Amino acid sequence: MWRTPQHPFRYLPSTVVAILLALVGPVGAQGTGKLPPLSACANPAARMEVAPTGSLRLGFALVGLWATRDPGSDRLQGLAIELGTALGKQLGLTLTPLPHSNLSSLIEKGRAGEWDIAISVVTPERRALFDYSPTVMLDEATYLVPAGSDIRVAADADRSGTRIAVVKNNPTDLYLTNIIRHAELIRAENEQASIELVRSGNADVMALARWNVPGRLKLLPGHRSLDENFAAQPVALSLQKGRPAALACLEAFAREGVRTGFVRDAIARSGHVGITLPNGP
Repeated sequence: MWRTPQHPFRYLPSTVVAILLALVGPVGAQGTGKLPPLSACANPAARMEVAPTGSLRLGFALVGLWATRDPGSDRLQGLAIELGTALGKQLGLTLTPLPHSNLSSLIEKGRAGEWDIAISVVTPERRALFDYSPTVMLDEATYLVPAGSDIRVAADADRSGTRIAVVKNNPTDLYLTNIIRHAELIRAENEQASIELVRSGNADVMALARWNVPGRLKLLPGHRSLDENFAAQPVALSLQKGRPAALACLEAFAREGVRTGFVRDAIARSGHVGITLPNGP
């Protein structure tokens, strides 16, 4: 009777064993959730390019996805803080969080050099202004519709007579502007105004990031979210152009963050739905 060997590699040619070990990679290299030291970030040139003020100034929009304030201490906590702290550790820098009230402010301050690194959804318009790391996560977007609506999938919303509420100039607005052919986009100045458009009957559908769905459903009883997403937009780290050593550090941080499971675990700790990993680093 055939018995499985206790040491299966013992019966394989050494060349085959070497190939299998190479495919598996070093023990603990993948899926551990821990970042190894990154040589690109240990480069003194990277630190000099990133931190002209001596600390890592991290810019982000102050929305629930990226950071919230702890009720007891008022300290910022969340995905942006966790990723920024880990990047600062790689560079040997302390983190200085710089929350912004909206994305327009984040971009304006970035162009003025008032932050060193930022985390946000990537758009073609922003790529013209900043350099970006590889994608670290995907921000899914969907629709809220009345519970009795015949809109079942995202494509159903793009038809004549449908009014879609969206926050003006945010990534969802920029994305839908390029794909909507028949529906009308009703642009609101902020999230609250977008909610009021739906609540007052001046919009039929609300477009929003999926991580925001639970909170919005509480404010819009009688509505439901679609199971389908209409977008999964890339999120990355950005910096001012012309900083090659700093960009190499961001590239290594993003790739290793995804590969090792560090980003996966950070997303899990955040508790957000609708934030997923890219298919590749």
